[in-house]
Amino acid sequence: MSFSRRINSLVSRWRQSRYDLTEIDRTNKLIIFIVPFVEEVNGGVMSIFSLCENSRRINPEAAVFLCTEPNKYTYAVNRKFLNREKVCNLKQILDRAGKVEELIIHVPEYLAAKFYRRLTPGQRQLLQKLPSVQINILNQNIELMPTRRAFDDLFHLTFNITQTTAHDRYATQEGCNRFGIPLHHFSVSIDVSTYKKYPFNTKEKLVVLSPDDNPHRQEILNVISRELPDYRVQTVQGITFEQFMDLIARAFVVISFGEGYDGYFVQPWYVDTMGLAVYNEKFFPGPEWRSFANVYASFSELGRRLAVDIRRWEQNKNLYYQTIERSRNLNNTIYSYDTFLDNLRRFYNRQYDFYPQG
Repeated sequence: MSFSRRINSLVSRWRQSRYDLTEIDRTNKLIIFIVPFVEEVNGGVMSIFSLCENSRRINPEAAVFLCTEPNKYTYAVNRKFLNREKVCNLKQILDRAGKVEELIIHVPEYLAAKFYRRLTPGQRQLLQKLPSVQINILNQNIELMPTRRAFDDLFHLTFNITQTTAHDRYATQEGCNRFGIPLHHFSVSIDVSTYKKYPFNTKEKLVVLSPDDNPHRQEILNVISRELPDYRVQTVQGITFEQFMDLIARAFVVISFGEGYDGYFVQPWYVDTMGLAVYNEKFFPGPEWRSFANVYASFSELGRRLAVDIRRWEQNKNLYYQTIERSRNLNNTIYSYDTFLDNLRRFYNRQYDFYPQG
């Protein structure tokens, strides 16, 4: 695996060396989004690509780039889902940034505590001498967000440290105070409206499972095997986003074993498929979701109700679609594209939602 990754990285660096980066020389403002060094597809990565694309629209005067995290490995294009982004390595961008007056680096939360140490001494010196540097921590998963002390060394680079959130649930004053830095809610916008839908009577007897590690996975698998023997099960693994969207469109239900309020729960609704999840107060936008027929109080409850609910939806097409529509409509009120774009604009205008108190 490491040999293959090394070869792919060498090829990618050659491709990256051919990218036209002269726009950096012609601008005073540079915006960088950091992504993992491995070409992959998941909600977090796709949302960063979306943030990058829309930041470019909002900041036409700026040079906006996606860069893999500081690492010996990299990739040049993410072919796992539809996008038009070129992916660079951070070194090649910072090497040209010496005359930039304003630099904003968006760093994913999982990397925030390691980012300073991953930089070379020369890169640290560059960031320290530029007129304006902002490091924004992309807090997309509150469970991956490090403690304030863990990312203290970022303040050696700049005092302008902020955080932005993907989930509405933890975009709060309390969350701002906890980390002691300004907090702004970005939201999420991943367009899945163009993907194919399958009519109710052509849906397969298929239960799709998210790949997340979960101690209750086998319990649910046992329920399906015992009580739904006519259904087959497929875990999402090793497929592109387009293949994923077609898979969940064909399925009857999709079960999230992860955050709960995630792509495995939400995205099925947009291809008229039932997404199921266990309520997680850290990620669900509000307690009103507890009343939804496709949201369960625990995995034990999911196990008890799963077969009964599926059989009921099989017999009642209207109830199946009404449940999906109710979920989709509420989600749209929280995560609309217009709201997402407005949130993004306010961030770049430094009109943050929350500032530390006390």
